[in-house]
Amino acid sequence: MKRFGTPNQRAVIRALIRDAAIVGICLVLLEGAMRAWAPRYGRSIYDHGLTGGYPIALNAEGMRGAALLSVRQPDEIRVLALGDSVTYGTGVAVTDAWPAQLGAEATSLRGAPVHVLNTGAPATDLRQITKWLRESGVGSQADAAAIVLTGNMVSLSWIRSDQAASLPLRPRARASVPLSATGKARVTIKRALLGLHSRVLFESLMDRGLYRIGLHDHAVSPAEPYGVLLAHGWRQLTLDPSIAEEAWVRFEADLADLKAAADDQSVALVASYSLPSFALGGSVVRNPKAVPLLRLSIDPEDRAQRACQRVGIPFVAASHVLRSQPRDDEVYLLMDYTHLSPRGHALLGRALARDLLAQLNERTQ
Repeated sequence: MKRFGTPNQRAVIRALIRDAAIVGICLVLLEGAMRAWAPRYGRSIYDHGLTGGYPIALNAEGMRGAALLSVRQPDEIRVLALGDSVTYGTGVAVTDAWPAQLGAEATSLRGAPVHVLNTGAPATDLRQITKWLRESGVGSQADAAAIVLTGNMVSLSWIRSDQAASLPLRPRARASVPLSATGKARVTIKRALLGLHSRVLFESLMDRGLYRIGLHDHAVSPAEPYGVLLAHGWRQLTLDPSIAEEAWVRFEADLADLKAAADDQSVALVASYSLPSFALGGSVVRNPKAVPLLRLSIDPEDRAQRACQRVGIPFVAASHVLRSQPRDDEVYLLMDYTHLSPRGHALLGRALARDLLAQLNERTQ
């Protein structure tokens, strides 16, 4: 039987097969090692049912977690957690998001139940939250509310200022539609590929490198400066610096409307601000996307605190508890300077718990 190719060709093919096998074995060993020692690299699945690999777990109203019960428990306090995707808990389990952590910490401190309803929704602005609070009727069932402010809310106060306020666009729990065998296989394969730790490692290293050498940048659209950078007074030649100041003025006006809505329903309101990781300073790990810090001209936590003081909302500064962590690379999601990790959510929820209870105690005295 005639053998395929020349001896040299066969030698090349054998070498390629050998090299491919070595690479494959190395990748398998790398994947196994990362699954054992770096599990956070596997939390990268985002689809209709998962966020960061965790079940989204929506209730009938499109909110994450359990709804308020119609009958109160003895000595129960009810709290509304207001906010955007940071409150919603993008990338973490519903039990790890700061509303759940706030409820657990406050319950422990009181020795009596504190039920927190997570009303957060991605890309939500203050006017949407205020409209929902006024129209939903949930405020009449609550004793207090806590809101975590973000830079994206500041941007949206400017971007949507000429639009009529709408209700938050909440995700909806999808009806359980049986999938075919092919459909199930596709979902399984897709999630398996998205969950490969080694894939996320290579992508994150490439992303870091592209930002470091300048092939990726942080330029924002002057017409619609979405994201957190406008709240930091981002300096950009094509971006009028007065836009950031105007955004903060409108943001404060929106805060005043939210405070009025809470007062109308006798809901004690406290606020905090979730800074992006690069604003905490310190190590390169806190700034994986190489945001040029010299372009930032505003301290948004300080600006938010002063705005809250002027409109009469108690403010909880949380940056110090996030900054104090020795493992600062695990306070935020991997390669995401906005959304907190389970550790970051726990720190924020615990910081809010004491001040919220103190605010409630003042109202009852």
